[in-house]
Order: sequence, then C-alpha cells, then structure tokens
Amino acid sequence: MSCLEDALEVLRAQVGEAPSPPSRHAAQVIPRGLDGAVMKALAKLPEERFQSAEAFAEELGRIGGGVGVEEESAAGAGAGDQGDR
Repeated sequence: MSCLEDALEVLRAQVGEAPSPPSRHAAQVIPRGLDGAVMKALAKLPEERFQSAEAFAEELGRIGGGVGVEEESAAGAGAGDQGDR
C-alpha cells in the first residue's frame, strides 16, 4: 500500500468509524464510567461531546472520587453534564 493509500485509509477510519472503548485495549480494568467519559470526549458529533473542558474535568473528578461509577453504563456516563456551562 502506498503512503497516499495509507493516509486515505486513516482518514476514512477517522471519519467513518467509531473509536473502540479504552477498556478494549487496556491490560488492566478500566471503570465503566471512565470508559464512558472517554468515549463521550471522542464522540464524532460535537453535541454528543462534553460542552467544555471544565465539564469533562468535573466528570473525571467525579469518576475518580468513585461517585456513581458502578451505576452507570459506559454509553451513558456524564449525559447530565452536557450544556450546563
């Protein structure tokens, strides 16, 4: 494959494929809440991402503090933080 073909393949993946959760590639257990927060930060659509770095930091702090980590699924982590700021 040429360099141009490689670059186009990377571009196609960036635009068209959802990233896989960090827990899929980690050698250690990653809390579901953290997985969800990272996936939300990587969302393709801006309206699905954290609306500010502060909202992302607050979510990470909440997860690091262990507040509500077990109740959440990876897909729904931090949904209430959007648009508050």
